Amino acid sequence: MASFLRMTVLNQLGDVGSGTQPFPWIHISDVIRSIEYLLTEDIHGPVNFVAPQIITNSELTQAIVDVTLSKKGPSLPPLLVEMIMGKERALSLMLDSPKVLPKKLLDHGFDFKAPEIRSAVKLIVDEVSNPESIDYSALLEKVIAKRKNT
Repeated sequence: MASFLRMTVLNQLGDVGSGTQPFPWIHISDVIRSIEYLLTEDIHGPVNFVAPQIITNSELTQAIVDVTLSKKGPSLPPLLVEMIMGKERALSLMLDSPKVLPKKLLDHGFDFKAPEIRSAVKLIVDEVSNPESIDYSALLEKVIAKRKNT
């Protein structure tokens, strides 16, 4: 996300490809809190670590541009993305992402700190502006300590 924010300074952040492809995302604090939650709840099987809001690449770009008060840059053509990343990787990561929901987390009552993209981008901008404001290592240590006790 920090690289996206740097691109907004130069008004170079644009959609990737058509921009209509789904873009699964999650704030890092929700990843850590989800792991902690899984250690305390009786949840079995695969769990999707994604935010509950399904967005497109264009909606991600627009949220970043809006929160940072910058201008949207030009779109990145699919062919260029494929040349940079390789066709298979570009398709699977950037040009044709699946719609994913955190069904198990929601079904078990997990409460997301950043459930929608604008709140997540605002949190990230605040963290970049004031890196001392959050200590992810303390959150991770808490998770590790819980794991050792189970």
